[in-house]
Amino acid sequence: MTHTFPMRFTLENGTHVTVNNTGSNAYEFILQPEDGPNRQFTYLDDGRTKTQVEASLNFEEIDALRQFWLETEDIG
Repeated sequence: MTHTFPMRFTLENGTHVTVNNTGSNAYEFILQPEDGPNRQFTYLDDGRTKTQVEASLNFEEIDALRQFWLETEDIG
C-alpha cells in the first residue's frame, strides 16, 4: 500500500504531527505542541520490534509513532 508524504495528523493532546519519508525506511517526525517548541525524532524501520523502537522514546513520541503505525499498517 502506498502512502502520501508528508503525512499529517493530530494527537489527542492537541499536538500536530508531520511525518516525512526521508529515505528508504526512514521517517522524520515533527511534533508541534500547542504550547512550547517543536520537537523532532527519526524512526528507522530496520526490523526491530515495536517494543525495541519505543524503548528510547518519550510518551508523546510513542503516541505519534503508534498513530503512524495505525495509519500505515496494511490490514489484510
